Amino acid sequence: MNIRKIVFILLLLAIISGGSYYLYQQFWGTNSNNDMATIGSTVATVTKGRLDDGIDVTGKAELANEQKLRFGQNGKIAEIYTKVGDTVEKDQVLASLDKREFFQELAQAQNRLDKTNREIKEEREKSHGTEARRMEREIAAMERKLEEMQENLEKAVQNSPGKSQEKLLDLNAKKRDLAAQKEKYEIDKSNYEKEFSKKDELIKSKTEEGQKLVESIIQNTSTEISEMRQAHKDINKIFGFDLSELSSQEQRYSHYITRNDGGRKSQVENIWKELHKDISEYENIVSKINRNSKDPKDAQGLTEEALRIYKKLLEATDIARRAADTTPTSDAGAFSREDLNSVLSGISTLRTNISGKIETHTKNRDSLLLVDNPEKIKEKFLTDLQTKKFALETAEDAIRRLEIQISQSEKDIKIISNNVVQDDSLRREIADKQSAIQDQKDSILTKKEDLAKLKSGKNGTLENLLTTKKDQEAEIEKLRTKEETYEIRAPFAGTIRAIKFKTGDVLGKSEGNADVDKVILLENSEIINVKVGLNQLDIVKVKMKQKATITFEAVPDAKLEGTITEISSTPSDSSGTGLSTYNVIISAERGNHPIYSGMNAAVNISLGSSEETLLVPLTAVSQDPATGDSYVNVVSKDGSKTKTKVTTGKSAKGQIQILSGLEEGQAVETIDFSGNTFDGGNFEISYF
Repeated sequence: MNIRKIVFILLLLAIISGGSYYLYQQFWGTNSNNDMATIGSTVATVTKGRLDDGIDVTGKAELANEQKLRFGQNGKIAEIYTKVGDTVEKDQVLASLDKREFFQELAQAQNRLDKTNREIKEEREKSHGTEARRMEREIAAMERKLEEMQENLEKAVQNSPGKSQEKLLDLNAKKRDLAAQKEKYEIDKSNYEKEFSKKDELIKSKTEEGQKLVESIIQNTSTEISEMRQAHKDINKIFGFDLSELSSQEQRYSHYITRNDGGRKSQVENIWKELHKDISEYENIVSKINRNSKDPKDAQGLTEEALRIYKKLLEATDIARRAADTTPTSDAGAFSREDLNSVLSGISTLRTNISGKIETHTKNRDSLLLVDNPEKIKEKFLTDLQTKKFALETAEDAIRRLEIQISQSEKDIKIISNNVVQDDSLRREIADKQSAIQDQKDSILTKKEDLAKLKSGKNGTLENLLTTKKDQEAEIEKLRTKEETYEIRAPFAGTIRAIKFKTGDVLGKSEGNADVDKVILLENSEIINVKVGLNQLDIVKVKMKQKATITFEAVPDAKLEGTITEISSTPSDSSGTGLSTYNVIISAERGNHPIYSGMNAAVNISLGSSEETLLVPLTAVSQDPATGDSYVNVVSKDGSKTKTKVTTGKSAKGQIQILSGLEEGQAVETIDFSGNTFDGGNFEISYF
């Protein structure tokens, strides 16, 4: 090993050791002040994007006056579409191999796919066609059979000796029910016949009763006013709106209730004040009516106004009840549970009285509507009679049905008595029938599940066919891609300078590298070639016509899109390190860029892009040497840093995937190697 290599290796080891020690000290070491290196840092943002996965290499540009074009596939050369001296366009087909074997393989693959598609169609038609209908008919027949089996079981159970006592008790209950229904029927029938025979007298009596009701309402207004005012005072006792009307005990009670719930007091106070005006208005109406009046309209007006007042009183009473319910008590305090019960009892009595008044006035209001119309009284009476007649007819039907049931029960009990001697055999028969019914239910359930799978298409046969179809489609797509290797196309516009094969030649038949020289030479001074060397790990990732991007340090605005036009299978040691590399040629159109032979070129051979993910600079991620876990320093808005564990993925072009631990938009610390110092002296890290 020469001196140059030894120096190179020692320098590389020194840089790696120093960088590793710095990272350890930066993230896991102590923060003691010493004379070690001080590394700068910057802040980067967590972004979302795709990680371009590719191979980055360098090479030198050469102007390609000619390019060797080869087939990417062995086979017999079938057609040559050009001749020496012809000018051809980019992508023009220059020659092709015999594709008959390829087309035969493609046709066979397509036939297999067509067959699979037909089988899938047939399988799916089963779910909606004859197979499904056949299964539905089977299920319907099985369910009818199940109903028949259940009926037979019910008959056997009903006739079993074990049912005799139960049926006897049921029979006695039905007989008692029949007797009660007959008794009620006779009473209702007698009342109906009496009313029907005296309907004219009763109609006249109803008319007279209505007139008496009018007189009663008008003459009892004084009593009504007195009762309204008393209810008004009772509500005041609960809330204490006018303390002058209350005793000292009533004042104490109202104090505790309103102190606990002032909101309800305010709500009731508004109603209480309105009631004071309403009762006065009622008195005013009464004063304007002649006490001997027999006018139904006067009675109707008074009744409607009384109803309105009592409904307001009921509303206030209900609010009072809710307020009292939430009032706290204390046996040792001024307001005990006994005091609260006394208040609640008074509220309950008041509510009962008011509810009774509302019910009475509602009934009076309905009756007054008929007072001044004898025809309506007669019509209502006759309608009520008709309703009673219909009820009697319904009762007669119920009695007849019950008599039939009693008769049948008596027959059943007689049959059961005759079956006592067959008790054991009947029990076995019932058990067998129950077992058969359960088996039938299980069979129906299984059949329904099979039908559901058939209709949904979720059966094993169909799933296997769909998987096969997917594989066959991938096979055809792969074959169509392979078709390109049967042709030579011009990668650029140019002139044919040589064709070193003829129609009928067979590629792949000769031993060794005899086919290497069977090429078409295409010339164009506007095409550049970049020759690069790939190691044994990268060479297996590339193929002919693969895309690559070429950039030049000397021409920053030049970014050429090229393709791989030549891959050497023979290794070479061009690096001077003893490691094998393989030469690859990337060709691209130069365009108007001033690119010349010998210029350094940076090449990125695309291997595709990853799924969109979170990305951070590689220099933001460090690793704990003890655990192997990866970490970043998350920088908050105030500048503070938090060491955060992350899960990383692939890396490329100075970026690394973050699979978990960070969110888009977060700020992270990265290492800045520019202008760093080590023991007081500047140093520079170069990437080899």
